[in-house]
Amino acid sequence: MNATAGRAGADPRDRDGERPGVAWVLLRAGLLPTLVVDGVVVLAAITAGGDAVVGALVGTLLTVAAFGVGPVLLRYARNVEPVLMFALAVGGYLAVVSVLAVAFALLNDVAWLSGGWVGAAVLAGAASWLAGQARATAKLRVLTFGDRATPG
Repeated sequence: MNATAGRAGADPRDRDGERPGVAWVLLRAGLLPTLVVDGVVVLAAITAGGDAVVGALVGTLLTVAAFGVGPVLLRYARNVEPVLMFALAVGGYLAVVSVLAVAFALLNDVAWLSGGWVGAAVLAGAASWLAGQARATAKLRVLTFGDRATPG
């Protein structure tokens, strides 16, 4: 494997010539900026007390869990038929939205966390995840149609 394997824009290949690194690159591209930005939110929450810190940590966890599902599904469904890929994408989206709805319903009236800090961490984390993933997607060169043997 070359020295650039694993970086966005790199072309890591396994023994079969496949690109297993695309999902990993997208996961990492979203996760790293989210952890940095939400780390700043957690540090800011320290000034507001313990329930704010817990709220920021819960928001970070919810964000990472919700946005991490996509790249993980991509990794396991990379060679399926397009119709099945669509079904997996829609099913994954519905599962994430359902789990988040249940989580927010359960966490709605608890006294041990600050809802405002949960929201701040979710918003900051979502924005940074999307920005990181958009940057990585723009740098990746993923063949959408055709095959590698066909030039042009």
